[in-house]
Amino acid sequence: MPGLPNSRRKIARAKEHRDDFERKFAEFWRSHQQAGFFEPNPQIAKHEIFKIKILDPVPMDSFCNSVDDAVSNLRSALDSAGYALALGAGRVTKPKSTGFPFSDSADQLKGEIKRRCRDIPEEIYPIFHGYKPYPGGDDALWALNQACNFNKHQGLIRLDIDPTFGNVDGVGALVRLLVPPRWDSTKQEIEVGTFIRGVEAHYNIEVGTSIAFDEIEFIGGEPVSRVFEYWIAVVEHLVSTLESEGTRLGFLK
Repeated sequence: MPGLPNSRRKIARAKEHRDDFERKFAEFWRSHQQAGFFEPNPQIAKHEIFKIKILDPVPMDSFCNSVDDAVSNLRSALDSAGYALALGAGRVTKPKSTGFPFSDSADQLKGEIKRRCRDIPEEIYPIFHGYKPYPGGDDALWALNQACNFNKHQGLIRLDIDPTFGNVDGVGALVRLLVPPRWDSTKQEIEVGTFIRGVEAHYNIEVGTSIAFDEIEFIGGEPVSRVFEYWIAVVEHLVSTLESEGTRLGFLK
């Protein structure tokens, strides 16, 4: 197969893991059990707080495994492209320094290329500069490397509650809705709002959820699916650019 088949294969694998994550997330929220309940308001005795408890354990480890695998494959697709270009150029018998040059600033990118890309033909370097893989350039592309290096099971992703409610319909002693609703991951409870204690209320309240990246610069709080949509597009575009230039220069067949 001409071009960069290993990179293409890794991108395809990343899509499979992305789809696996989305399927598992959808299946869990479609089938999980939950229960609404009131508890006393510790500040105001005549008020009580309404919460929704998710009764089934949220499978965050399973979600994280799929996200981690997708991230790793996208990151690896870039390094594989560098290796294939170095090998195809034939200037080094056993290429070793062929990583993709993520950098912490525009000023540091040239040094990062020198350090990580020594065995990649210099004719390819302008492409690395063009994609600006550093903060202040393409922030989200730079964050792909941060996500890959993150401690995979402690803070890579989190469950987020949508900042606004869906349909809210009902009658009764509603004092206020909590906007955004508050998620307690330890108790698996969503705090929805405050009601007057002892007064009957009947409400149908829609609360949306998503899985977001956690404390990763530039993508923290962004839905995983939305970030993957961008990452896949930019990595595919980057690999296509490397393929075209590598073929034109005779490094790829």
